[in-house]
Amino acid sequence: MSKSQRLLFLLSLFLIFLSDLIFLLNEEKKERIEKLFEAREKRIAFLNRDMVSLEKERSRLLFERDKILRELEEQKRKEKELARKKKLLELWSEKGLRPYRFGHRIFDDEKYLEINIDRNFADDFVLAPVTSGGSYASLLKKVFNNQWNSFSDELKEKIVTLAEKVNRLDRKYLRVGMNLVLPASLEALEYSPFKKRLSEEELAEIAEKRNELVSKYWNDFGSAYGNRIFQNRASKEWHHILVIDLAKQYFGIYRDGELIHWGPVSTGRKDFETPPGFYISLWQKYDWYSYTYDAPMWNAVNFTTNGLFTHQGVLPGYPQSHGCPRMLEGDSKLVYDISLNEVFPIIVK
Repeated sequence: MSKSQRLLFLLSLFLIFLSDLIFLLNEEKKERIEKLFEAREKRIAFLNRDMVSLEKERSRLLFERDKILRELEEQKRKEKELARKKKLLELWSEKGLRPYRFGHRIFDDEKYLEINIDRNFADDFVLAPVTSGGSYASLLKKVFNNQWNSFSDELKEKIVTLAEKVNRLDRKYLRVGMNLVLPASLEALEYSPFKKRLSEEELAEIAEKRNELVSKYWNDFGSAYGNRIFQNRASKEWHHILVIDLAKQYFGIYRDGELIHWGPVSTGRKDFETPPGFYISLWQKYDWYSYTYDAPMWNAVNFTTNGLFTHQGVLPGYPQSHGCPRMLEGDSKLVYDISLNEVFPIIVK
């Protein structure tokens, strides 16, 4: 074997040895890397378990916190409610209101307390529960005793209507267990939740706002639309003002500043509140139908461009509509008849 051949052979051996060494080093490195990945995966799994535990603990603590906050909120609400009841009861007592002798449950009907705190009822009204088969007439008969039979049918109807108005509740919706405010004397017929007369300053301010709104509708919608909705009523003299009290759930009608009529309403419930503001009667239709709520709206008088009307409807004794002020049949007819001849202000407050 020549010298060059021996060198080539040795070089080949060296390369084989080197390749084997490199292979072994790579295998060792690969094994170390696999161990590192394995350790990393174990660490990640451990951390994930910790995260799950921490998340569960966090959720538990949040639940406990919310529970405590709810309990505190409920406690505050109860304390506030008790304070309100106490204040209402004090006001109730200060104004001399008395329960009728056949019983009452004063805290069973907070509506009674709320709607009467600003009234000076004295001995003209009493509080009485609706009993089995009860009606306004049967309850009033108990209140007036032997006097009731001596009253004329017309006077009885006036007293029953007053009870219906004061309680803001249709006579056909009376239920056993309700507490009602009932007239206890003929002097109660003089009661009104509104002041008897508007001042000259109030009338002047109302007239100015009314005329501004009429002009606004003419300017915004043009004479064609104005003629269509007002039907030549805008230029006529107007004498009436409709006031709707959202807090008391009553309305009052003034003619030339003098209160001529009042009655109950049921305005928009929560999420459908009737917006307070100054409006005017726009147009009216005796047999309007709401396709939105699939319901008839008799004696409807429109006063907004987004579909609010005064109309005949159910009066459960509290705000219950989708925004429209509901009225008793006779009251809605009166407002409708007025709207046929004039464009009058409607004040919702």
